[in-house]
Amino acid sequence: MQGSTRRPLFNHPQFAASNGTITSQSFGQVTSQANRSRDIQFGLKISSNFAECGEIPSEVSSRAMTAADFQRIALSLEGAEEISHAGLPAFQVAGRRFASLASQTEGYGNLTLTLEQQAAFVEDAPEIFLPIPGGWGRMGHTHIRLAAPNEDVLTGALTTAWKLRIEKNEKVRRKRRP
Repeated sequence: MQGSTRRPLFNHPQFAASNGTITSQSFGQVTSQANRSRDIQFGLKISSNFAECGEIPSEVSSRAMTAADFQRIALSLEGAEEISHAGLPAFQVAGRRFASLASQTEGYGNLTLTLEQQAAFVEDAPEIFLPIPGGWGRMGHTHIRLAAPNEDVLTGALTTAWKLRIEKNEKVRRKRRP
């Protein structure tokens, strides 16, 4: 996607020039971004005992994710609920799926994304994301290697799929209203 105008997947701010007005109280300070504000933001919740010592143990920040982590994060999203799909865990919001663990035995979680989101995820992190083989992948369904991402990336990916499902649900609701 070289030469593409798509926004970057992860948080990459570009800061504007510093204030050059000598008489201004904010002279020399950068007070804005040159690019659009970020659409995807990641967060990390740190327990108070880690915050007091000022560092995060490496086992917290770099531990491999599991199907249980995928499930925990998916269910932490507002309105998300777990259902059984073909006897395997899937996650939905307002009655429509946004993620599943249908491929957990192969080490993958599955996300429902747009083709553009899928392409951006795969381009930015091919060691983590790949299209599901066949027709499902050509519709945006994407594998995430469970052992590859840290918790922030897994949370961001699940949140992206969840937000997409909410947006699609809202569009369908608007079309049905007279």
